[in-house]
Amino acid sequence: VTGRAGEGVIEAQRAGQLDPLSPSSGTTVAYRLYYAGRLDDALREFDRAIAGAPGFASAWLGRAQTLRALGRVEESRAALASAEEHAGGRSYIRAYKAYALGADGDLAGGRAIQRELTDLAATRYVSPFHFALVAAGLGDRAEVRQQVARLTDDGSGWAVFVSIEREL
Repeated sequence: VTGRAGEGVIEAQRAGQLDPLSPSSGTTVAYRLYYAGRLDDALREFDRAIAGAPGFASAWLGRAQTLRALGRVEESRAALASAEEHAGGRSYIRAYKAYALGADGDLAGGRAIQRELTDLAATRYVSPFHFALVAAGLGDRAEVRQQVARLTDDGSGWAVFVSIEREL
């Protein structure tokens, strides 16, 4: 994902050819394009995944992230609402919403979700990556650094995204 984006896109496309109806395969291709900076291509792939599986929350989230990166904030908010609708309360989507709220100046809204995730972490695992994302939206760089450091201690699979996640 991080070092050879072009190869990652090709391999994800190859996997998608093996299972062309899989929303997961299509979303993987789209995210590889997103991380490679090919935002228009990524948006087309996210839209294709959504057309095939309108309830696939990860595709909606990727669409929201891509639209935000393209500066299309209102459309990003609508896509994020769809992601939430289909997410079943997944903490990453809640964390991204907190990021977006904070980045848009709604610090109270972002902090409310931060508290929600903190409460959730008392009963189930919530990755420090999610808390780092929230902190980034709230403009708290020290907290971002602290949460990123916790990723290594936790052995979290999210650690590989730190160097490429646009929001951090």
